[in-house]
Amino acid sequence: MPLDPKTPAQTNAALMARHTQGVKRAISAVIGKAEIMDKPGPGGLGGTYAGNPLACAAALAVLDVFEEEKLLDRSKAVGERLRKGLTALAGQHKSILDVRGLGAMIAIELFKGGDITQPDAELTKRVCAEAIQRGLVLLSCGVYANVIRVLVPLTASDAILDEGLALLGESLKAAGA
Repeated sequence: MPLDPKTPAQTNAALMARHTQGVKRAISAVIGKAEIMDKPGPGGLGGTYAGNPLACAAALAVLDVFEEEKLLDRSKAVGERLRKGLTALAGQHKSILDVRGLGAMIAIELFKGGDITQPDAELTKRVCAEAIQRGLVLLSCGVYANVIRVLVPLTASDAILDEGLALLGESLKAAGA
């Protein structure tokens, strides 16, 4: 069942870890409500990636770039452009029943004949195969393998986004969506 991305999640804690490219160091974080995070004593939230000064410096530099280059704003703009284009494609193809995502990570979900009870993994495979023949690499995913996830670099121009959407449209048509 499609989820509403605007519904706030009720989370007590979040765990994150990321390998930082170029620096070859990993960093992790535990973020949570004060009443949970204040319970452990010093060192109680340690882990494999904790306390690496080089990784911390690299992470802070990445955050500086996000701020300086306004990458969050670009993510929102990319997401809006993709959502608009994918929603238009959904209007042309009854197999697309959901367009969802936040920021620049957007997905479409494909169903047989527009029936939400029949996820269409085979159609998803065909669309991805058609796309690769056109030079567009798509990622299929989802519990039922019927989701196509779109995540483009934030440095991609609007012209490249539009070209990718056009290629996806051609692929959907060729695959019989």
